[in-house]
Amino acid sequence: EGPGAKRRRRVLDSLATLLILAFLVYVGGYVFQASGLLGIGLGAMVSPYTLICMGLLLFGLLVRRTLDGYYSVFVGIDVGSRVARLAMPFAVLIPFSIVGLGEWIGGHAWLSDEYVLALVSSVTATMLCLVVMLLARKINRLQMELVQLTLLDELTHLHNRRGFFTLGEHMLFEARRNEKSLTVLFFDLDDLKKVNDSLGHQTGSQMLADFADLLQDTFRSNDVTARLGGDEFAVAILESDPRIPMKRLGLAVVEFNRAAGRPYKISYSVGDAATDAPPGPETFTELVARADAIMYERKKRKKELKAAQASA
Repeated sequence: EGPGAKRRRRVLDSLATLLILAFLVYVGGYVFQASGLLGIGLGAMVSPYTLICMGLLLFGLLVRRTLDGYYSVFVGIDVGSRVARLAMPFAVLIPFSIVGLGEWIGGHAWLSDEYVLALVSSVTATMLCLVVMLLARKINRLQMELVQLTLLDELTHLHNRRGFFTLGEHMLFEARRNEKSLTVLFFDLDDLKKVNDSLGHQTGSQMLADFADLLQDTFRSNDVTARLGGDEFAVAILESDPRIPMKRLGLAVVEFNRAAGRPYKISYSVGDAATDAPPGPETFTELVARADAIMYERKKRKKELKAAQASA
């Protein structure tokens, strides 16, 4: 986009903003009965029919400006766009409501001007505080959704590598603070490449999703379960004997292979590494690498055993 196009866009956005200001001034004149500003007669500046036409023109202009300009923020899908759509009605209605409340109370002469000012100020502050809290809750909710999107694996809905290491570092900190042990289980799903090559990648994806479901059903909700990428999975367990869930997982896999009716059988290799209680200076990355190395050695021995059995 060249400098000329940017200047034209700024000019159009500025004109749209001025038109919004003029429209709101006339609406305010109608609401608060500024007869010299709005009405039908020789002394009136704007008639209601002109105001309606101006509103329609403004609507059409804003619809056009949302396609290319500053006002496009109102039709986006980002956090700022959602917050803008939520806040804009309050930004327009609160000033009119506050001034109207003050006029209504003052017109009935229920309170002196000083009390009216105090009441209007209090109501304004309260409404603005409510709007701030509403926006904060909305932003927090949207931020949580974005965080979940960045930390979750799209296929399996487990944590991804970033989520696993982020939460794992926090678990290691908690283990040190509470003098507990932390265990990492590193899984490698067997024969995924063979399934992809013979049955297709869609079937391979189903195999990954099935194994992820087995992990989620086996481990506790406060354990961190993740797909690190490809056929690699990991689980971080805080202060718990991993042999119990590992036994449950083995039984669940046997039952799945018997009853699920899939064109493949799930099997895996696993390595486990645990810290002391409390953990020493070892980092979470080093702990995961240790579990990975143990898994690799076990997988290697499994392949050697299968090769020996096949040749016997």
